Amino acid sequence: DEIYGGSPEIPDSGRVVARPTPINAIWADVKQPRRAIPLSIRMHWDGNPDAVPKLLDQWLKVAQDGAGVAFDVVQLLNGAGDGFDTDNFPSVSQEFLALARLAQGIKMDGLINPITVVESDGKLLIESGERRWLAYHLLNMFLGETWARIAAAKGNTNDSVWRQATENTARRALNPIGMARQIALLIMAARGTPPMASGTQYLEYEEIVKNGTCDRRYYAQVADGSIHRIPKGMGE
Repeated sequence: DEIYGGSPEIPDSGRVVARPTPINAIWADVKQPRRAIPLSIRMHWDGNPDAVPKLLDQWLKVAQDGAGVAFDVVQLLNGAGDGFDTDNFPSVSQEFLALARLAQGIKMDGLINPITVVESDGKLLIESGERRWLAYHLLNMFLGETWARIAAAKGNTNDSVWRQATENTARRALNPIGMARQIALLIMAARGTPPMASGTQYLEYEEIVKNGTCDRRYYAQVADGSIHRIPKGMGE
């Protein structure tokens, strides 16, 4: 009975279903602390997937200029021509090659871990897996429509910021600025957004970051630690 489902007491397995989803139907989360695309390239990008090919093309050009070497992306994605000595390459070039290698690994082995998305304001927003999503865009640009869909699992919006923080800190370490953004998001979530116990509320990202303005003010809403304290019992 336990094996074949005869008992009504068997708990839910918690299985997550990932469905093939068009990469152009998924938006990047611009509040995400980790910047998968270098800031010098992404500038004031709003996360719109339609802009990704242009961003990747610009990144490729900057990466090649910085390295002083032409990258044959098709060869890289097919696992050939990967003999670069990258030690003297600038970070913008190394990061592009790292993305190309991720895409090449996905092409060879498939997507082992689906990305996760949440629904926000009628859009599918990336919760975790922006680099995997960008790798699919790179594959789609250079190897065709076979890569136009990515396996995506839907998460719950209510606790998205906590899962995102776990993902960010469990994998490649955030740099100090990224960590500061992450802590700011957690404090806002812990104190309630909206509203805080005081009856006020934090402004949403879109209310602060307008017309190409810097996004620092969004995270700096919690800069005064004497006012925006972590609620009792939530320190861990």
